[in-house]
Amino acid sequence: MTILASAVVSDNDHGYEAGRYVAMHALAAFQTPPNLFVALLSDTYHQPAEVARGIRSVTTAVPLIGGSSAGVLTMTGPLRKGVALLALRSSTLPGLDMTTVLEQTTPSSAWLAFASSAAIAHLLERAMAEGKMSG
Repeated sequence: MTILASAVVSDNDHGYEAGRYVAMHALAAFQTPPNLFVALLSDTYHQPAEVARGIRSVTTAVPLIGGSSAGVLTMTGPLRKGVALLALRSSTLPGLDMTTVLEQTTPSSAWLAFASSAAIAHLLERAMAEGKMSG
């Protein structure tokens, strides 16, 4: 199983522009569109709707899940204000429909799905930083 990943972070103060930036740069790493976007943003600086609107201004074809927190953790350290986007592509996940998955979950299981995605994102970012994967 091959998983391609692209992780992009923006510290732009404007949610729409930050969302647009991370989406454009995440997509640039792929020849074929990714199966999934996982977004994390700091809720003290960005409105989720504005970040999502920025991401969607670049593409509406890629399913988007995410959440917010007090900050964004990166390999270089924490950001108090920031938007992180992880794009994932795998041939073993064709036609992945996260919208359907999330519509059928309870709030607690949706949070678990997001937390699991965040953990996967961290592991993928670490593997990329160590040269074990390419994005």
